[in-house]
Amino acid sequence: FTSAATDVFHFMLIFFTLFMSWAVCGIVLFGNSVEQFADFERAMNTCLRVVLGEIVWHEVREEAGPIVGALWLWTFTFVNSLVVLNMLLAIIMDAYGDVKS
Repeated sequence: FTSAATDVFHFMLIFFTLFMSWAVCGIVLFGNSVEQFADFERAMNTCLRVVLGEIVWHEVREEAGPIVGALWLWTFTFVNSLVVLNMLLAIIMDAYGDVKS
């Protein structure tokens, strides 16, 4: 458990760093025009909504433009869904392998 706890702590550190970076990027890109990115709290909430599967594409596309909005949304979704969550899965599987052996 302790080796997995250390790995999960490092994972959470990386996850929240990336998560907050995309929230700040959303504030910089869309803060003046999209209400969901008007401040840090709203941007974090919007990023959480995207991670949980509620796509905010229509609001961003209408106010910020389709190219910038799509680039932000797809990179955020790709990094958080495919890369970061697979890191968590690898940590869990490694800890399971240690426990099983």
